[in-house]
Amino acid sequence: MKKLAGMLLMCGLLSGCTAPKPEMIQEEALKAVQEHPEIIKEQVFKAIRENPDVVMDILKEKNIEVLQIVEKGSRDLAEKKRDDRLKLDLANPKNPKIDLSRPFIGNPNAPITIVEYSDFQCFYCGKAAGIVQDLVKKYPQNIRVFFKHMPFHEMSKMEA
Repeated sequence: MKKLAGMLLMCGLLSGCTAPKPEMIQEEALKAVQEHPEIIKEQVFKAIRENPDVVMDILKEKNIEVLQIVEKGSRDLAEKKRDDRLKLDLANPKNPKIDLSRPFIGNPNAPITIVEYSDFQCFYCGKAAGIVQDLVKKYPQNIRVFFKHMPFHEMSKMEA
């Protein structure tokens, strides 16, 4: 009888133990991820290493977006190179050699000398050149202008 009562008691206790509810599992998993994000990162990298075609498939599905990202990166890099070059040039100003045997515009004995550094592909350089020419026309006896090539763009280097 004691054995039977013990078994019934055990069954009663065990019957109260049920499988955890799904939301409890989700909460525990979320807590573990938040406490140890490196584990998830490690698992994701492992999955990608074992299945690299998955990444390629996704990139192929998003090929236009991937191309736009690459093109933007290329433009950003070119802009950074130009900015770095400009900063370097501004930090180390040119000390131009004024050689009257070189072509120039304006009065050879003018009290003001402008040395115009320009890039053939630069829109702003073209605008500045027009302004400088207007100054020479307005003050022909006071200004002389020497032009120096300072190519920023690859095509300009060939043109210079």
